[in-house]
Parts: sequence; C-alpha cells; structure tokens
Amino acid sequence: MPKELSLAEIQASFSEQWLLIGEPRLNEVLQLLGGQVLCHSQDRDEVFRFLVAHRVRRFVLIYAGSNPSGQELALLDRACDAPTADLPAGRVPWGGLMGWLVALVVAGLVYGGTADPSLGVAAACVRAGWNELWSGWWLYRSDPLRRRAQACFWFYLASSLWKIWAFAVTAMMVCVALRPPQVFPVPREFVVAATTMAIALGLTVLAGCIAIPFGLRCRVKVWVEPRIGGKCAGDFSQVPYIAWHLRGGNYGVLLVVALSLVLPAIVLSLIGLCVVLPLENGQQMNMLASLAMAGLLWLPILTIPAMAWVLRRIRATHPAECWPLGVIAFERIVPIAYAPGHS
Repeated sequence: MPKELSLAEIQASFSEQWLLIGEPRLNEVLQLLGGQVLCHSQDRDEVFRFLVAHRVRRFVLIYAGSNPSGQELALLDRACDAPTADLPAGRVPWGGLMGWLVALVVAGLVYGGTADPSLGVAAACVRAGWNELWSGWWLYRSDPLRRRAQACFWFYLASSLWKIWAFAVTAMMVCVALRPPQVFPVPREFVVAATTMAIALGLTVLAGCIAIPFGLRCRVKVWVEPRIGGKCAGDFSQVPYIAWHLRGGNYGVLLVVALSLVLPAIVLSLIGLCVVLPLENGQQMNMLASLAMAGLLWLPILTIPAMAWVLRRIRATHPAECWPLGVIAFERIVPIAYAPGHS
C-alpha cells in the first residue's frame, strides 16, 4: 500500500514527472491536498497504461514541473464514484442483427396484413439510425458532465438522422430499380422513402445547427461511437476505459458538420440566385445584381474554411479526447502545453 503524502512532500520528492495520485484529498474547490503516489514517470502514456491496467477509479494526474514562465503545471482529472445508469446493462437494445431481423419481420407482417410495404420501408429507415439514437440518449442521461452530455446528445441525434436519410436514399433507389418511375401511379413505398429522406435530411441539418454551437460554447470535443452504451454494459464509469481502446475516423461528426454548414449554404445560394436572376435587364445585369450573383456562387465554397475551423474545435481525433481516461467529471484547470508528452 503506497504511503499517503501531503502535497508539499509530493512536490519535494518528485520533479519533471507525471504523477498519478490515488485516493486524492481535495478541498472544497477541488485543489489537491495530498494522496498516494501510485505511479510516476516522465512518459505520460506509461501513466495512462497503468490506469488501464489497474482501473484506478479516483485519482489526480499532475505534472510536477514548470513551464518557461515558471508557472506550475497541473492537470486535474476528477473521477469520483461514478453513478451507474438506470438503463439495462449489455448491448444496445435491438442494436445488432436481431434488431434488423425484428425490423424485417415487422415489415413482413405489415405487408402481409395490409399489402402495403410503405410502413415496412419507414420502419427499416428508422432502424438504420437506432444505435446512435439510443446511445445518444443513454449518454445524455448518464454523463454527469452536463455540457458534454448535451453536446454528445445533439451530435448523436444528428448522426442518427443522417443514417436514416442515407438508408431512405438507398430505399428509393431500390424502389426505382424494382418499379421504374415511368409506371404510374408512383409506388407508395417510393413516396414514403422520399418523404422520410426529406424529413431526415432537414432534421439532420437542424440537429447539427444546434449541436455545433453546443460543442463550441461548451468547448467539448465529440466522438460518435454508435454502440458505446452497449460496449460498457450500461455503466458510464467504464466509458473512459472503453474509449481508450476504440478506433475509427469519427466520420459521424465530420458528416454532421459538413451537412449542417455546406447544405444550408447551397440552399441559400440557390434561393438567392432565383431572386437575383429575374433582375436581369435584357442581356446585361446591373452591377449590384452581378456582385450578388458572384457572392452567392462563392458562398458554398467559403463554408469549407469555416467547416475546417469548426472541426478542429469539435471533432475528437481519439475517443479519449471526448472521454478522458478514468475521468467522470473532467476539467483542465491550467494549460499543459509545455508538459512533456502533451499532444
């Protein structure tokens, strides 16, 4: 059992190292008073690996050193007793192959009873985004860091709606392949798929326009993992440990930001052109109309730098940026840009 040391003893014994303090004693403003030094190293990743191996639940991680300005560096990760979500443990309900089988069975029953496949098409579209929808709601209810919970919820919702839209597009293409559009009347399932596509796309943009300001205002980097709730068996205290081993490109956030910024710019540009073009006088436009038209044509292109700027601030490059390892309530109290191993 490591000996409990005061903060003064810790500072006197260690220098220029990352220190993992177990069972920390904190005052009412969460300043470190002392604790047990469980691990110390100049390599921050070595300390993180120790956390993974030993599943330390309550700790403070500090860097005992100084930056060029002489200011002490410290990174405080608070991981007090984590609440367990009151949702069922295990995988995402109806989130795997069984969910698709159930959706197909329901679609078959509906078709057999009504001879109308449109409801089955709608059910399949909703099933396509079920994992993100359930995981986003679970994170919203379980994450005690409310600003992160809210930002994640909106991005997961937008990602869910994007998948519904993509599946609806696929369903429309299948309907066209099976029954060419020149056959009238237009198949009902085609109309349902098209309606679902339009609604899902509009709601995706709306949810994304809400999610982006949330992420920027809360200074939270988001990682979309469709089955995060199932992988940690419904226990939020396991999320940071699971996140440390997740891999992927985080394309959900990329697509949500792209759709939410570029698509409205294209729509506004088209609407603006419809307003500007009637201003044409004979074969020539006046100067104001010409400038307006040029600006509207460039509007979608100008959103690309804005999209890159937003992604740098919102899109996590690793799941641990969204859920820091071992952390339940995460706050960076001072910058650590000068600390060795910081990236």
